[in-house]
Amino acid sequence: MTLIYSDGTVSVTNGDANVSGTGTAWAVSGIAGGLFSCNGLSVPIASVTDDSTLVLAYVWPGASGAAQIYAIQRENSVAANIVDVYDKLSQVLRQLALAGIHPSAVGTIAERNALTLGVSDKDFIFLYLEIGFDLAFYRWTGTAWQGPFALKGADGPPGQSAPGASGYRFRYSTTTTAADPGSGKLRFNNPTLSSATALYLSETTDQSQGVAAYIAAWFGSGSTIKGTLRLIKELDPSVFAIFNITGSLTDNGTWDTVTVVHLASSGALVDNDLVRIEFVRTGDVGNTGPAAAPIFTYSTTTADADPGSGVFRFDNATLASATKAYVDNLNAGGSDSSAWLDSFDDATSVVKGVLILQCTTTVGVGGAFYVTGTVGNGTGYRKLSLTPIATWGVWANGQTFSWMFTRTGDKGDPVGYRMAFSTTTTDADPGNGIVQANNTTFASVTQLFVDNLDATGATITAFLDSFDDSTTTANRGRLRLSSAADPTIYQEYIVTGVVVDGTGYRKVPVTPVASAGALANGLGIVVTFWRTGDKGADGTGTGDVSGPGVSVADRIAVFNGTTGKLIKDGGALVSDLAPKANATFTGTFDIPANALALSRLVDSAALSVLGRSANSSGPRADIAAGADDTLLRRVSSALGFGQLTAGMVPAGILTYAMLASGAIASNSEFQLGTASKLLSAAALKSTVAYQALTDAATITWDMSLGNNGSVALAGNRTMGNPTNANPLFGFVWKITATTSTRTLDKGTNYVLAAGVESFPISIATTETVFIIGFVDTSSRIVITGVIRT
Repeated sequence: MTLIYSDGTVSVTNGDANVSGTGTAWAVSGIAGGLFSCNGLSVPIASVTDDSTLVLAYVWPGASGAAQIYAIQRENSVAANIVDVYDKLSQVLRQLALAGIHPSAVGTIAERNALTLGVSDKDFIFLYLEIGFDLAFYRWTGTAWQGPFALKGADGPPGQSAPGASGYRFRYSTTTTAADPGSGKLRFNNPTLSSATALYLSETTDQSQGVAAYIAAWFGSGSTIKGTLRLIKELDPSVFAIFNITGSLTDNGTWDTVTVVHLASSGALVDNDLVRIEFVRTGDVGNTGPAAAPIFTYSTTTADADPGSGVFRFDNATLASATKAYVDNLNAGGSDSSAWLDSFDDATSVVKGVLILQCTTTVGVGGAFYVTGTVGNGTGYRKLSLTPIATWGVWANGQTFSWMFTRTGDKGDPVGYRMAFSTTTTDADPGNGIVQANNTTFASVTQLFVDNLDATGATITAFLDSFDDSTTTANRGRLRLSSAADPTIYQEYIVTGVVVDGTGYRKVPVTPVASAGALANGLGIVVTFWRTGDKGADGTGTGDVSGPGVSVADRIAVFNGTTGKLIKDGGALVSDLAPKANATFTGTFDIPANALALSRLVDSAALSVLGRSANSSGPRADIAAGADDTLLRRVSSALGFGQLTAGMVPAGILTYAMLASGAIASNSEFQLGTASKLLSAAALKSTVAYQALTDAATITWDMSLGNNGSVALAGNRTMGNPTNANPLFGFVWKITATTSTRTLDKGTNYVLAAGVESFPISIATTETVFIIGFVDTSSRIVITGVIRT
């Protein structure tokens, strides 16, 4: 390769090895050596000092002269190597830009072989790009590579010899008029080069060289784009502009008009700047290469039926409104594409992939669509569910289109811990990585039993124990069990209480919320939990009880549940509780036989009793009351009714002091039901006062000392079985916790009414818990409610 540099002029002096230049750029152009020629003499270059000074290997043997034309032969210089590499790379990049190929990947053969592809990657396009080798592409068939396919047309005729590596020089003019720019000048129709569409240039260069034939040769290519024109500012190559040349040449005599399309530019030119132009011609259009994707012919019909061999159509003539494409199983080449079309719905994502349709007969016509559903199998054709992304150009019946499909990746796993579901309902360790409920009916589930390990063997106890962290006790958070394969199958619960530590598993109290489908035995599931925020501060009111949105006048309100904060309509009116003037009974009201010793009492107009009227003599008969407000008493050895008269109770016989000392029941006697004792107001009051219980690991309680008790827990405790428990007496515990949250369990004699919070219960330092109930028997104490305040 011979590269000549001849920019500017030089001054030489006989007997002097130094050469000075005007308009030269020796250092910038990378000249480090070569052969300097001027006026028929040639001398090797020893060194280049800067852009305008160089030193010859020996003194100049010729005559002295200024503003002399010269040439430097650079074939042995470092610059020659740089230019050679640059030209090769430029050619490769230009071929790639003009090829019209949109590869899936680019690189060397080694990089291609390193790719991991499968059947679903069918029609993957790989562009082979390596300096020193021709461009080519390969197509992946699903099992092997197919190719190489060349990216160039047939070789065109030999091009015209270049005028020199540096191109031709012109002076830039900022004038934009479509007129003769003047000898050695050029101009554009817009001062902003990125907006220019026409170039006006003289057929004579700034050095008075005639270039009419050179310019005319720009249009020798049979391609739409004739070539690429590069304009570079002299001495500052960072200022440049690059254009495609299109259309035809307009020869105006001494100047020409050229249609240009801006590609890139940098920096700004000012009036009269010296610039160089270089042109690279496009090769003629080559033969059509093999198709990189299946080809189908477009039909404007819209029927849901086989469109015919190698044909496709949409369900709507307006492409932006199309939702289906009907595609024949055979492509335009007669090959069966059904397996390829069936792969369009392989992805598990909602959007299965992107389908690009590019017209092969008309440039600028095509469309892009999302594939969004299952591929339907018609008779001899496939039905694709589509969502249009964009279409371009005018679609016409009979046009052929290349089909390129890019598959979407599969949908990722849901967030949460992987486990397996068991339909067993036993309260026991369900086994590694398993979750089970205490009831096979979803609506009846009240507890979940979750293993401490997930399906991978990782410990998740901290995750499970966090379920009850929220201080919103009625709703600690949402717990969801969803199928790992199909998230639309799920069960969702509210966590309603304290998580209990079993042996190797956790017991989670829950209330069912919603479900869809069925969690089968052994089904892989994902466990996800969303914690409820902590309870906010209580308001300034006296309570936080809430009731129904509407009510009926005079209805009795009752508690709804055991929280003590929810009420509901009891369904009964206050008037329903009024005493009945004449009570009625269902059926016959009868006293059982032998309920009275001798006979039965019957209804009568006056009160009567059964007995003898005379002391130990006379028949047993009714003794009728003579008048109202009389007492049954014995007078003169006869039993009968009469008024209590003075003297019947001797003075001093009955005094309060006598009652207080002998007849008034103590608290313990009242609790134990001691016979022959009277109840005073003071004794009654003392029975309902809180008995201060002693805090201990097992708390003792003597119920004869009081029905109600209170205690502050300094640790996790158990309420022991009470002593002296009197049946049918009610009781209240008032429980608080000191320092930190405590748990309280119950003795074996306690039983829970249905719906009562399970024990042990947790008690925070911020709350007071009231436990209420009654004594059924001395060994069966029923807890009817746990109220938290």
